[in-house]
Amino acid sequence: MFFIVNNRIYRMSSSSRKAESASSSTAVQMSPEEALQLFEYGAFALFPDLPNGFEFGVDYNAWSTGPKFKGIKMIPPGVHFIYVSSLGKHGDRAPRIGFFHNFAPKEVLVKKWDKENEDLADEDDVEQIERLRLNLKEMDQFLGPYPFENHKQWFSLSYLINESLISRLSPTNGKISSQCDLISKESQDLSSGAQRVDRENRVRTRFRDAQGLPIMNTSPESEIKFTTIPTVRSENFSPEERTSKSMDRSYALRKMLSTYEEPKFLLGELQFAYVCFLLGHVYEAFEQWKRLIDMICNCDEALAEFDSFYSDFIMVLHFQLKTTPSEFFVDIVARNNFLTQSLSNFFSLVASSETVSEELKEKCRRFQLSVSAHFMWDFSEVRDEFAPVVVE
Repeated sequence: MFFIVNNRIYRMSSSSRKAESASSSTAVQMSPEEALQLFEYGAFALFPDLPNGFEFGVDYNAWSTGPKFKGIKMIPPGVHFIYVSSLGKHGDRAPRIGFFHNFAPKEVLVKKWDKENEDLADEDDVEQIERLRLNLKEMDQFLGPYPFENHKQWFSLSYLINESLISRLSPTNGKISSQCDLISKESQDLSSGAQRVDRENRVRTRFRDAQGLPIMNTSPESEIKFTTIPTVRSENFSPEERTSKSMDRSYALRKMLSTYEEPKFLLGELQFAYVCFLLGHVYEAFEQWKRLIDMICNCDEALAEFDSFYSDFIMVLHFQLKTTPSEFFVDIVARNNFLTQSLSNFFSLVASSETVSEELKEKCRRFQLSVSAHFMWDFSEVRDEFAPVVVE
């Protein structure tokens, strides 16, 4: 990718795997007007003390930092996902630490590396932030330009994620990481005042597992706050109603949609979960992604009621499956996995519905053909294999 700034040509090549200053001269593929507009209105993400050899990523791009790297410039305004991974003594990578941020035009975001805790932290020194802001031109040679050639792909994975959704779903500490902070159950109870060692309670309850080890839970501050999918067990339904609502997930979908201002923002959560497991390597995000797809694909009554929602769902899932690396998610692309079963049910429900619009049926049909061609899946075989068996 090429940028022109101050009559100089800059280049960042994703194949080089380096995020040092991009200063090699070559032909220009972006017009000077476009580059100037990005430079004038693009945001900055500064990491002035990030060590050499770290993995640094923004959206769908990742590199190894060089000794001159100080951050990224010309970031298009909007939502982005930034992450880093430290390098161990033996060359192994630590789990990624990332965060979502909705950049305003010309915004300057400053993060610092906490060496002691091996963690990203906000720069809270106002004077230091202002010094860096005033020194942007001098820092230009140490800033890599945002790889704009992949921005469309990133946008296709995140266009429904907004500031409100980031605030709603992000952990309290603001960081997305596969290595969550752990806290013992004993410490949790102490902090809540449930158990105290005092004159009346001299012996504190010790929480141990079968092997005698302390029971550890994920710290609430580091948990992604995914929306809980409703179940019929907690409701006062008859056995027949529970069976019916377990098979047709329309009840659960309506309950979830009621927690959002607009139905499309539930699909924003689907995108949020996808990015968290694809780029943040968070397994729980993968599980939420699966749960949401399973629920959305197994609704019958809600199909006609939320026609526009399902049209948007097809678009969101289309872009996600288009970028799913098959070698990374073996269980997804393997035959007869959860996705083939869920999509098979979805395609069947839409095709057989008498109330769904013809536009949605056609869009669903084209999506089925696309998925079948991409993954070589035969959904008719899936339906036959999981059809009820009649015993005579």
